Amino acid sequence: GDVYKRQYQRRVRGGRIGTMAAKACGYILRAAGKSFEGIGKSLQGDLAYTEKMSAHRAVKAYQGIAPTVAADAFVAPSASVVGKVQLGAGASVWYGACLRGDVNNITVGSNSHIGDRSVVHVASEAGSLGDKALSTTIGEGSNIGPLSVVHACTIGNNVSIGAVSYTHLTLPTKRIV
Repeated sequence: GDVYKRQYQRRVRGGRIGTMAAKACGYILRAAGKSFEGIGKSLQGDLAYTEKMSAHRAVKAYQGIAPTVAADAFVAPSASVVGKVQLGAGASVWYGACLRGDVNNITVGSNSHIGDRSVVHVASEAGSLGDKALSTTIGEGSNIGPLSVVHACTIGNNVSIGAVSYTHLTLPTKRIV
């Protein structure tokens, strides 16, 4: 038993040293890359192109109108809540979801949930069938499943819309789609 224990301990120690060496090499290579980048920019002078990246902001104003988010609502870091949007108490917008209130209002009631990578949108006069602007309202306690599209409609309280669904209808209270 002691022979196997010593062999195991040697492997673990050797693995740690190998990992530390790999991290040190990675650090050195990144530092060298930054140095070459700086040299290249200085040689190009004013002709150097530098791309400016902005950090993703989950909640963002559009044309000066910022979303209203309740203090206890959850918006995932990779979600987008933009423009005329109101999120009620306890509401949640999950990863990759997009609520785009650019041309009209979106209201999400308290304790409602917008699933991963879902899209909630509205319609302008030009984008609707009846030539009138349509907002989107999601009632309290409703659940929009992942990968769903909710477009210019009214969804009542306690409605559950399943995954990968599309709706533009008015859905009354306590429905399952």
